Amino acid sequence: MLNCIFVGNMIKHNTATSKSLLSELENDDKVLGWIPHKELFNRATMISDENGVQPSVYDLIETGNYDVKQEFVDHLNNVFLIMLLMS
Repeated sequence: MLNCIFVGNMIKHNTATSKSLLSELENDDKVLGWIPHKELFNRATMISDENGVQPSVYDLIETGNYDVKQEFVDHLNNVFLIMLLMS
């Protein structure tokens, strides 16, 4: 049997609506986690190399050109790890 699971995406951290949404997501067993809203995701979709390959968010983080907190990286790693374990 196939189960439907959800990942909240582009969730801001500083609005009443997003805080309410996060509270609801925490109580829903079908939600694996959430991905925060970050300009870094937009950057990753706007640039590409000479072959048209777009970098991942992790590629951009590794360049050191972006101010990224370790807490964000750990959170993202955790969400993706849960997704991998569920597949």
